[in-house]
Amino acid sequence: MAKHLPDPRGRILDAALVLFARFGVEGTTLSDLAQRARLAKTTLYHHFPDGKGMIFKVAVEGMLSTHWGAFESTVREQPDPVSQLACYARLRLHTFDREMARWGLTQETWESMKPAVNVAMQPYYARELALLTDVVSAGIADGQLRAGHPATIAGILQAAFRGLTLDGRLDTTAREREAELTELAEFVAGGLLAPSARTRWRKAMGAPGS
Repeated sequence: MAKHLPDPRGRILDAALVLFARFGVEGTTLSDLAQRARLAKTTLYHHFPDGKGMIFKVAVEGMLSTHWGAFESTVREQPDPVSQLACYARLRLHTFDREMARWGLTQETWESMKPAVNVAMQPYYARELALLTDVVSAGIADGQLRAGHPATIAGILQAAFRGLTLDGRLDTTAREREAELTELAEFVAGGLLAPSARTRWRKAMGAPGS
């Protein structure tokens, strides 16, 4: 009796996750994907007419659906809004840097794929904004953040993190990334936090495990 195989689309994505992680998007050809999935290259184009770009987009969607719940839970379980915001900041940058390193993308390829990735991420942008709005609202309510419109403040924070990740450089060194985090921490401390919360914020942002 013939062994049951997953549907072709699933086999292609499974192959992509393995090969992209091992060789990077740049180092993986459609022939490699077809061979790994045990399919003809024409089948790849049937399911993903735009080739690797579309496959990568769907792989990103899968990664987000798998990891977002744990990401959000980790942020929300922190003891107070300042700690939640610091946890979010470090996790957001660390996750992006880790995934970009895993996929092995060059800046040029990333720029060409970014529009499709942005489409894939729209539902998660909405969830991210809701998370940040909740954190900011709680911080304002207990006096840790200055008074303001929570959704507006959350949108500013989200835009800042997009500037450091999706819309930033991929070749940022660890030292440069820490410098960016420090600048962001000072921006938040000076513009958003109540004076009484600034010491705790700087301490939380300086802790790698935060």
